[in-house]
Amino acid sequence: MKKVALFYFLLSIQIFFCQNSALQKLNSDLKIATSDTVKINIFFKNAQKELASDPKKAISLFKEALSMAESSNNIEKMSKINTQLAVAYCDLNNYSQALTHDLEALSLAKRINKEALISICLSDVATVYFYLQNYPLSLAYALKALKLSEKLGNIIETANAYNTIGAIHLILNNYELSLKNFKSSLQLFIKLKDSVRIASTYDNISSVYSMQNKIPELLENAQMSLQIKEMIHDTIGIGYTYLTIGDAFYKRKSFDSALKYYTNALNIFIKAKELLGLAGAFTNVANVNFETGDLNSALLNVDQALKIAREMEDRRRVCTCYSFYVDIFEKKGNYKKAFEYQKLYAMLNDTLFNEDKNKQIVEMQTKYETTKKEEEITKLTQRSQILTQQNKIQQLEISRNWYLILGLGSFVLLILIVAFLLAQQNKLKASHTKMEVEQKLFRSQMNPHFIFNSLIAIQNYVYKHQPSEVADYISSFAKLMRMTLENSRKESVTIENELTFLTCYMKLQQLRFPNKFDFTIKVDPLIDIESILIPPMFSQPFVENAIEHGIMNKPDENGAISITFVQKKNIIDMLIRDNGIGRESAANNKMLREKKHQSLATKITEERLFILNKQNKQKFTLEIIDLKNADGIAAGTEVRISMPEL
Repeated sequence: MKKVALFYFLLSIQIFFCQNSALQKLNSDLKIATSDTVKINIFFKNAQKELASDPKKAISLFKEALSMAESSNNIEKMSKINTQLAVAYCDLNNYSQALTHDLEALSLAKRINKEALISICLSDVATVYFYLQNYPLSLAYALKALKLSEKLGNIIETANAYNTIGAIHLILNNYELSLKNFKSSLQLFIKLKDSVRIASTYDNISSVYSMQNKIPELLENAQMSLQIKEMIHDTIGIGYTYLTIGDAFYKRKSFDSALKYYTNALNIFIKAKELLGLAGAFTNVANVNFETGDLNSALLNVDQALKIAREMEDRRRVCTCYSFYVDIFEKKGNYKKAFEYQKLYAMLNDTLFNEDKNKQIVEMQTKYETTKKEEEITKLTQRSQILTQQNKIQQLEISRNWYLILGLGSFVLLILIVAFLLAQQNKLKASHTKMEVEQKLFRSQMNPHFIFNSLIAIQNYVYKHQPSEVADYISSFAKLMRMTLENSRKESVTIENELTFLTCYMKLQQLRFPNKFDFTIKVDPLIDIESILIPPMFSQPFVENAIEHGIMNKPDENGAISITFVQKKNIIDMLIRDNGIGRESAANNKMLREKKHQSLATKITEERLFILNKQNKQKFTLEIIDLKNADGIAAGTEVRISMPEL
């Protein structure tokens, strides 16, 4: 059971009024408010009170406060309200909307250059990217938050940043780095004497030891967390720690001890009516029952877990319960029941999958329609500008007819000067337009090349009768296609956009070639990934070459690809390194000759570099290095692309 306790603290205030009386109090406060600032604060404070119990109502109140703040141009308050809106959307698991508000909060904080607020916003953006499973961007923002909070001497934000970085490394299986950052966070929270965060950090450290299967260390830190929670009377927190300790004994196959802690947690959650904890506890107890052969008890506990999942309207947890029923009834030999629940599981799982896919399709369709409208508006604007320019020229010619009276010579000279300037201007415009067209042409050459390989992979999965893999591959392929369509219209994209594209593309290739290679993406912390622009999809052809010609022909399955972005003054170096068989071996490979496959990566990129170097003062460069080991044997390839900031 894999747990990552990345905490996201919501400082909620207990409400002693019912909903109606609270609304009456709000209206009463608004009537006596003397200024817009006071009204904004009233809505803001009431929204914070609703945050823990009713996030949707909190969002409504925050938006009222935001509208007032915008009307009064209170930028600082606008930033803080956007931050709280992001928290509310996180509570509703709407992380995309949360990210929108956190990025807006960060932009507003930068406008007023308030570093303390910028530090908080950076930390929040890192957290939301973590929930969105975009770990490279999450790490990049967390490192920025850490650097700024240390500069400001803000201990609590520094500790939070260490905690986020530790959670990211835990997900990426960098356990030693994860422990190092969690322990740094723990020391700062101890210095602050913040018991709640100290206990949560001990939970995080326990999670690392759980992943390493170091049970004694797991239990030691879980016990530390438990002691603190007992001291501060955090009853629900105690219940969750009981689950962690129970998991440790479950891994040891000490099922009696595991059941004891799971039962203790269950009793706490029943008394507190903590639905999420109850669902987890009933499921864990059912796991123990299943492992010890008590199938009837397992069935009863899954029934309870399913009942709570339905009450929470958590269909994914319902789906998990259906799957558990299948295992139980198969073990009982009741294959009819097992088949019935397998059908229910398959139907719900397909529904959830289709909903996700339909959402992506709607987003792509909306993006397409918006793009089409923008193009139509652009064309109409261009036509209008041409007509306006023509009218102006005609009026200018008419108004200048009187120069004929003053002398034909002056008039001819003036016409020649105007004609020369217009010709030069048109020549420059034509040259620039030609370069843009060539750029788009070269980008369009890349898209069919990648699409062809992806469709072949999907075809292979279908032939092998692997519907689950087909579904995963199509999902990733749809997301990547959407990004490719967006990027193909742009002359440049942010490094942040390129990182997202590369992460999606590499994961797609891992689905295509399971267990064949791993990859890492590293970004120099000094690089501002939000603002620095580079040509789109510049690295993808070389990453594809590394996989297709380098990694895939390795006899073993320890392939590795690293992509690194480094800043040197105003130059961005992009390094793509693989441990494949090398270019020389790839060229001599018999299977490659039989496929008659010719990689277009180098040719296309060189042509793009030629055009880019025409348009920019600082030059783009490409260098390909054949790597060799100590014995002079090919050990892979490194591609180095140097790009000026656009």
